Amino acid sequence: MGSDIYVFGGINAGSILGDFYVLNTDFWTWTAIECEGHRPSSRHSHSLAAVAQKLYLFGGRDAKTVYGDLNVYCLETHTWVELRTGGAMSTPRFSHSMTAFGKWLVILGGCPIGKHSRDICLFDVTCSKGRLLPLALPSGDFMMVRHSATLVGTSLVIIGGGAVCFAFGTTLNSSFSLDLEPYIAIRACRQSRKEEESDEAILTRIKETQGCKEQGTWILKLETKSAKTGKDALKQIGWLDRTRKPRVLCKGAYVAFPIRKEAALFLKQSDQKKASDLQDSEESQSNLVTSTQSNQLFLQDVLVKLLATGGEIVEMEMALDLKRPISPAVTLQTAVTNLLEKAGLPMSLVEEIPKRFVAHSSRLLFLLFCSL
Repeated sequence: MGSDIYVFGGINAGSILGDFYVLNTDFWTWTAIECEGHRPSSRHSHSLAAVAQKLYLFGGRDAKTVYGDLNVYCLETHTWVELRTGGAMSTPRFSHSMTAFGKWLVILGGCPIGKHSRDICLFDVTCSKGRLLPLALPSGDFMMVRHSATLVGTSLVIIGGGAVCFAFGTTLNSSFSLDLEPYIAIRACRQSRKEEESDEAILTRIKETQGCKEQGTWILKLETKSAKTGKDALKQIGWLDRTRKPRVLCKGAYVAFPIRKEAALFLKQSDQKKASDLQDSEESQSNLVTSTQSNQLFLQDVLVKLLATGGEIVEMEMALDLKRPISPAVTLQTAVTNLLEKAGLPMSLVEEIPKRFVAHSSRLLFLLFCSL
């Protein structure tokens, strides 16, 4: 606010703070603020944003509680007031971002991870109402937590963020820009028309406004009767693209599985060969999977034959899978597979991981990452 920077709470050496200070950048002096009203409780990992002559403090946590309250400090009366907002603004979260944009507070991400990483909350301070909208993120893995959000014109520039999470794996975000105008337009349109609109329809409208589409991805299209066999083989080899959703095509006649690009190129090359030549294709198969284990070659052979009997490799747009987290067990098996490949050891050793290790995969992942 002008030459003043306001700081509330935080954490220091394990102690959670609830003090309120202002830093004057003209003289670089700190001053404790004496205030009245309903002062927010001590907390950290919250957000603070300014609109007109008011400071808005949202969320955060202490040692036991995750907060979803919205507190307002008036710079003219030096008084705190807690707003009873309900709805979208009442959802507790921390390690999120909140940015002022005109009369709007724009809230992104936060913990608990999974609930807030794919939505954007728009709160109108003039009427104290907010709404959650689905967030149209760039293609890739994003974990909207502990990031920074800076307003540049009408866009938010998101830098950094991510987490090392035993439930969702390790994700470090790439930087990107988020145009706020389409979201504001949809919010205003929704208020005027009083209509409900699905998340999918909102996402489509935002992408059309921004002129962006889902990135194309390679798919393996199989007949429904062969879908389970093909999916199991793709998963075991590691060719299935787990960041995107499979899709049912032609009224249930086919299932499209998103696959890695190198897998698509291998299968397309193999599909051009005659079935009689499949037995002599071990050399080309080893270009993608370095292991010479017969199980891997057998699974590749299964996929090639499924492709030759009604399957197809095509490139098409596939929606990102926004709901499916990667379990610790899968992450553990992937990490072990990578280590075996680097060491030149047989992939069959992955199957030797005891079941009790998989059950405690979160703890083992921590030990594994510490050893790298």
